[in-house]
Amino acid sequence: RIELFKENPPIMQLSDGSTEILYDEKSPLYFFLDRSNRINVTNTTTGRNYILPTDIIAASLVAASPAGEKLVVRTSEGAGIVDINTSKISLVPRSILKNFSSAAWDLYDPDVLWILQQRILRPFNIATNQWEQIRYADVDSFFIGQNEVTILRRKNELSEIQQFSFISQTPHWTRTIPTDDSLSILAADNDHVTIAGKGSIWLVNVTMNEQPRRFDATLARWRDSRLLLANEFEISIYHAESQTQQLIDRTAQTIDAVTWHPSGN
Repeated sequence: RIELFKENPPIMQLSDGSTEILYDEKSPLYFFLDRSNRINVTNTTTGRNYILPTDIIAASLVAASPAGEKLVVRTSEGAGIVDINTSKISLVPRSILKNFSSAAWDLYDPDVLWILQQRILRPFNIATNQWEQIRYADVDSFFIGQNEVTILRRKNELSEIQQFSFISQTPHWTRTIPTDDSLSILAADNDHVTIAGKGSIWLVNVTMNEQPRRFDATLARWRDSRLLLANEFEISIYHAESQTQQLIDRTAQTIDAVTWHPSGN
């Protein structure tokens, strides 16, 4: 295990047998399943660690709302929306969300979920249980930003990455990278898109007329024009503005995960 901090942080003990963790770097809340598939919550600001008093048995965690107030979980019946503050559960019928691939919360409307189902991406309103009108077809991966949706379509030789405004079917731009069947978008904004593939991380700079950059890495975290990278034994940072890569650490131990310190350093 490698820990890189300016100061030694307090160690927070999760419940025994934590099997799946979901979190957002901008939120102090960590959600995870224990061995009994109960939903556990850890608040890294207060140090509180508790089990949500719900009867739902979650098969997996899908997405947390930006404010950490709601959680989407996959269940045997389809999907459940859990209100973290009240522990109230709203089940979305399996007939509506059958075999959905992934989901992400809209950053502005707390009642809207973007759902990828059978390669069709559409916003779904959990308050009305209704699909909204806009839709994108042949989608393999997506990322919801502040004012845009970025999608990836895997094709035979070159996969296509495009970015749209929420109300448009016409892309702002289109870029391509070599296809592999595991390509997925990790992060996207108006300037850069980070994509994970088989044994590689791709960084697409959409503001510059340059080829996408490939890194020999399997883990990545984008933050403030810097890309934190890791492969099995090395951690480095790519500085997009200067186009330089800085080696941070090399170890004989296998690196399982990396993330930015909350300070951003």
